[in-house]
This record gives sequence, structure tokens and C-alpha cells, in this order.
Amino acid sequence: MTIDVAEFGGRQVVGFMSEGNFKRLDWLIITYEIQSIIELGAFVGLSTCFFAERVKRVITIDNFDVESQDYPRYLRPIHELAAQDQYAEFLRNTIVFPNITGIHMDFWQAAELPLEADMVYIDAAMPYEKFSELVDLWVPKARKVIAGDDTQAPGVRQKAKEMGALHKKQRTWWKAL
Repeated sequence: MTIDVAEFGGRQVVGFMSEGNFKRLDWLIITYEIQSIIELGAFVGLSTCFFAERVKRVITIDNFDVESQDYPRYLRPIHELAAQDQYAEFLRNTIVFPNITGIHMDFWQAAELPLEADMVYIDAAMPYEKFSELVDLWVPKARKVIAGDDTQAPGVRQKAKEMGALHKKQRTWWKAL
């Protein structure tokens, strides 16, 4: 996996979102008339900025702690290199977008907040049991679409397949609700 870079708000923002993923997300936003997104897993804001340029409201949730996240072992060095101070870099990258609300919190704690949006986007790679629990907690908060990334992770792929949300060999999964 390589680090991707795109320009948003006059900054070069790094992350893990290819041109193919951007195209699929554009299609989802247009097709389902998405105006608000809750994003779980912001890293340093690449997808957050992408969403902010396209919808009226983005709520992004992350604990911004590389050490505590369930990255597969092979991804940990890439994430650590790209995010020396993940939260500060996220703020620098997203501050120009007034339609972004960042919540510095664990996904499970944030699920207790009274939040909902047209789309919930889960950008997290973790073991099946944990990922399945996370999806089940957040589906009720999505009005139109539940979607996410990281289908290369076996747990994500398995849950997306069970939900009927896996589409060909794409890294992005989604299901209309």
C-alpha cells in the first residue's frame, strides 16, 4: 500500500485514498444525493477534505492515536511515517473547511452521541468481530448509505460480503439503506 497525496484547501494532504476510491465516492454522493457524512477514521484528513468539498456537513470521528489503532502489522510503519503527530496534522489539513466537525473520540464512545447523517463512512481495518460490532452500532445512524474502505482487510471484507455491500474487487464497499 502506498501513501496517496491530493491538494485540498491549498495543502498537500496525505492518506490512503486512490483516484479510484475518489471516483466511487463521488458516484455515491451524486447517486444517493448525500448532503451529510459521518466519517469514522480520519487519519490526517484526506478523505475528510474530499467529503467537505462535496457535501454540506462532515462529522469526522477518530481517536488520532496511531499506537492504539488496529492497523494490520504491515501497515503500521506507513501510518507512523505519515502521521508523526496525527491530530495536529488533521487540524492543519481541515481547518479551512467550516463544514467539518471533528470529534476526538473512540468510535464506540461516539456511537452513544445523538448523531446521524445521510451516509456513514467507516474507514477502519480491524478484525471481523470488532468491525462487525462497529458497523452494527453505526448503521442506525445512516439515513441513506453505509459505506467504507479497506476491503483488503479480511474482517472488513467478510462483514461487507455478509451485508451485500461488497462490489467486485473495489476497496470501497457500500450498501443503500
